[in-house]
Parts: sequence; C-alpha cells; structure tokens
Amino acid sequence: MKKIFFLLMICSLISCTSEDSGRSNNYVVKVGFHFNVLNNNGKDLLNEDTPNNLNSNDIRIEHLNKNGNYEVFYYEHLDSKYGYEIYTDTIPHIFDYGNRPFKEFIINNKTTGIIKWNATERDTIVTEIEETHNTQIATKVWVNGELKYDMHNGLTPEVITIVK
Repeated sequence: MKKIFFLLMICSLISCTSEDSGRSNNYVVKVGFHFNVLNNNGKDLLNEDTPNNLNSNDIRIEHLNKNGNYEVFYYEHLDSKYGYEIYTDTIPHIFDYGNRPFKEFIINNKTTGIIKWNATERDTIVTEIEETHNTQIATKVWVNGELKYDMHNGLTPEVITIVK
C-alpha cells in the first residue's frame, strides 16, 4: 500500500500539468530498484541481528538536481518519507530505493542519487531513464560506476546486491 501511494503521488505530480491536456492522465513510472546490502561474508547488513548492521535511522538519500546541488529526499506526508523502505519479510532484507523522476533531477536522461548508509558509508546510484509523454522507465543502473542493470541487454536482476 505504501508503494502504491508513493507511485500515485509521483504520477499525479508528473501527469497533471496543463501541457498534458488532451492526453491520458495514465502514467507508468518504473525508476526505483531493490537492493540487498551484504557484508563480505554474505551477511545481511539490513538485519538488526547482524553484527555491525546498518541502522535504518541513519540512512538518507540525496539526489543531484540540475543546479549541481544534492537534495535530501524528504516528504513528511509519505509513509516512506526518506525515499526508501526496508522489507524485513525476506531473507536477506530488501532495500527499496525510491528514485526522484521529477524533471529537475533528470540530467541527460539520468538521475544520480547517493545512499548515505551512515556518516561514513555511501553508494552512488546512477539511473538512465527512458521517457515518453506517459512513461518513465529505468533502462540502466550503475552502482558506484559499475553497470548492474541493463534492460536492453539482458542484465535484469530483480534485486541488485551491494557488498559493503
């Protein structure tokens, strides 16, 4: 339900402009991704029972805007106000990364986000977005400069693993 609300909020912000008059208000957005975050021993760093785990209270996401500044993702009215969810009903847990597909964050058909796991650990996520008047779909994802997802060349894991 939280994810549906988030997508509806994004869809309504994107598709309900005066430029879209006469067009369908239906909008397909698929720009976020799921990550597993593991240590070098394959242990789940999002699991509270793992030694030296990542504390969800410390995690923040920042996105690069067209002015060259990074903005912290924060929408108080959303259930996932910091732009992510951690699903604990899977092993390993899943980090659901919410991207910012708004025009001010798409630069040369790409968005750049930084996941700040804590004060010292971070990962850079670059997402290439293919866009039409009614869709935004992630076609490629790089994690720290390494291509991890490429929908046009068969590299399409459902969950991307980040090793810390």
